[in-house]
Amino acid sequence: MQFSPWSSTVDASFWHKLTEQKLTQYKLASDAIPVHGHYLFSESAADAPCRLCLQNSAFESTPEFHASTMVPSPGVLHITNTMEDFKTADKKALLHEVGSQIWADITSGAALRNPALLSRFLLLVFADLKKFNFCYWFGFPAFALPAPGLQLVDAERKAVPIGDALSAAQVDGLAAAVDALCARATAASPVHAFFLVKLDDATASVAPLADHVTFLGDAPEDVVLGLADPCTLATHAGWALRNFLALAAHLWGGSLKRVRVVCFRRRRQADGALDVSHSVVVEVACPLPGPGPGAAAAEGELKVVGWEKNAKGKLAPRVINLGASMN
Repeated sequence: MQFSPWSSTVDASFWHKLTEQKLTQYKLASDAIPVHGHYLFSESAADAPCRLCLQNSAFESTPEFHASTMVPSPGVLHITNTMEDFKTADKKALLHEVGSQIWADITSGAALRNPALLSRFLLLVFADLKKFNFCYWFGFPAFALPAPGLQLVDAERKAVPIGDALSAAQVDGLAAAVDALCARATAASPVHAFFLVKLDDATASVAPLADHVTFLGDAPEDVVLGLADPCTLATHAGWALRNFLALAAHLWGGSLKRVRVVCFRRRRQADGALDVSHSVVVEVACPLPGPGPGAAAAEGELKVVGWEKNAKGKLAPRVINLGASMN
């Protein structure tokens, strides 16, 4: 089982807004700044990357949100005042801090109420405002697998096209149910980001994670999970699944005998219709040896990974110059 990593997509308007905020509000302050990104699960291109997008609205308390196509992702921005500070920043500690927040969201139940918390991200920036050079590095924290209490995925399992795993009636029922779930989603409670699925012979139904007890019972043995998946690859699931599996291990690690995950994807066709046939279903190793309901992994057990590679495929920051558009 392989996970397709996030690919950051930063609109020029974000850097314009950051420049304005740095000059007028942040100045030399080094406090962490909350920002908002989003990712799409309706891609038109078959080979599109898993894009985490930031625009100038990232700095707003209630950014623009369209549940039918996007999932919000909360982040934290660290701006250094010198390039040397950027280079010497404790990047492992920064990533681990956000990973610990995700684990706290899982164990406290906050991620059940607001599933977007599973996709927290980190952005480290040095902004040279004289030359309009921006050196930046995204971190997308996820728990390393295997790890104590989170040894989840059977590497031999393969992703299966949704049409091979489910009947046509189940696929149609699932698509309709996800549409209804999107209609209930808000920026503060994007219940369509990660959800629960129940498959019957003739259809499928879904429910928010917060309804897991009434939908599945206290100790389910067979669970189908669903996520709005930005990945377009037939052989991979999106990076967001990693932390979803950690949540599943925490909730049901001792009872499960079977776990399947529907990586739900949409693609806009030439006629405007939304096609879901490139969605995939994966099966996860059981039982999940998670820490069990109510338990929390020790802080030292959490190994967090997720710094983004640059355009050359190296673990290193990216640089963009916007001098031409800033002047």
